[in-house]
Amino acid sequence: MASGDVDQALSKPRPIPDGFEIVHVGAEDPERIAAVARLFAAYTDSLGIDLAYQNYAAELAGLPGKYGPPDGALLLVVRSHSRDTGGEVEEDNEAAAVGCVALRPLPDVHDTTADTADVSTRKGRKRRRAEIKRLYVDPAARGHRLGRALFAAVLAEARAKGYDEVVLDTLAHMVEARRIYEREGFAALEEPYYEVAAGAGGEESRHPDGTVFYRLEL
Repeated sequence: MASGDVDQALSKPRPIPDGFEIVHVGAEDPERIAAVARLFAAYTDSLGIDLAYQNYAAELAGLPGKYGPPDGALLLVVRSHSRDTGGEVEEDNEAAAVGCVALRPLPDVHDTTADTADVSTRKGRKRRRAEIKRLYVDPAARGHRLGRALFAAVLAEARAKGYDEVVLDTLAHMVEARRIYEREGFAALEEPYYEVAAGAGGEESRHPDGTVFYRLEL
């Protein structure tokens, strides 16, 4: 995962600033799906790399896809344009989408944390794994710690859905992003997790040079 606002993305709970809210997006809401697709496209442009190796065109065409319930989540930050109506706040239906993040399931992995002396306990045990994707905040909305709020929200989603661990990727030159992930407890992986996951989500065994893979136990 590489984020335009990732330097503010911490997993510690933070209140959403006034004028913003984080909402869940589902297939029943085509306007917000379109907003997510727009933000995803902006995210891709900010990376400056080709995401064809992630089957990206199909992902955009099929939203929410694997980011949908019950095992996935698609979160959107919307700006609430409001006006005071005699003490009551009326939300504008044209609230603007300014940020997003996604969570999707990956295949279970073998549990390597069990007591190595107890083979019968370890045999067949699996850990539920999810992947954090597409964390992005529109440049015009940065400075409100929305990336931090989105990151905390998606980790809370993963915990609520019963995942044992989450993984993500970033690029080696994104030093601040890597520093944040490591500070928050993410550990670098020696191998790409989507190769280990046998092509989860349609990825092939190719990725840009300098991709770094991280894992966090929940």
